[in-house]
Amino acid sequence: MATLTSTSVISTKLLGSLGTDFLDTDIDSSIESAVKRDRAELYSTLTLPKPYLSVSQIKLFLLCPKAYEYLYVLKRPWISNVPMLKGTSEHQVFEKVYQEKIEGTLVTTPKIAGEFGVFRMEENAKEEGFTLTSKVKDTIFKQIEKEVTTYVEVIVPKVNPLFVEKEVRATLVSGIPILGYIDLVHGDTSKEIIADYKISGKKWSLSKAVNDLQFQVYSMLTGIKDVQVHNIVDTKLKVRKSRKDTKHPEVYDAASNIRVINVDNATINYAHLNNIIEGVAKTISSGIFVPCALDSWKCTEKFCNNYSECRGKANR
Repeated sequence: MATLTSTSVISTKLLGSLGTDFLDTDIDSSIESAVKRDRAELYSTLTLPKPYLSVSQIKLFLLCPKAYEYLYVLKRPWISNVPMLKGTSEHQVFEKVYQEKIEGTLVTTPKIAGEFGVFRMEENAKEEGFTLTSKVKDTIFKQIEKEVTTYVEVIVPKVNPLFVEKEVRATLVSGIPILGYIDLVHGDTSKEIIADYKISGKKWSLSKAVNDLQFQVYSMLTGIKDVQVHNIVDTKLKVRKSRKDTKHPEVYDAASNIRVINVDNATINYAHLNNIIEGVAKTISSGIFVPCALDSWKCTEKFCNNYSECRGKANR
């Protein structure tokens, strides 16, 4: 098992336990030196807007190359919306609570956590210059209090946090640096688990979690195969705070608005994952940024900051 260090960055030299050909580690001897040398020259031929590829960059490019161009190449400002601000606010609460637990100073009760979530929502909106209407406040504040309070009550007591907001870095054999931020690593000396908070309008499925690129990259970067999705679901219904098993043993609902999905990434196809990352890097460097499919959820005014320019009324 790969063991995370107490430093802010996981050392690339700790990644040898992956046993793959794709991370540039000192103990990797499975690739012929000539082949490895040729592949290592790839990064030197690329022109990327940042000196690394992050998991969020890769996912955005795969979702919509044009959106990637607007944000990272043309450096258009990212305009926040209510769901984004809400997700950020809830993440900040969970980080605070788990950090307190790591330090042995947990004082944030479920009720206080809910109130802090509302406070963070207001502050984040101010910082982004985003005006929250009275109607939005009435709806979103109640959702935040309900979701955060339930999560802190039913999940936090069962988790032994080791790290929060963990930065991980590694370099592929091709020379491409990869960067990621892990919400939470928990467990003990015998087993470490990567956990990520997902706030969504409907519950995640097991297949969605298993095939999510983010978790596969995190496992590749750290060597930690066990991953959990902590899915916090928006609901207008009264929350039921009792565990309910589903038809999949890997999935259980800790409450009616909290789903936990366990994924074992022991059988990841690293060759395929590596090809995706290298392909994304090459296409970015080529300067070809094709808009996503017209029927994609991303290609809407609600989810695209550049919709009016890319596909406004004149271009429909």
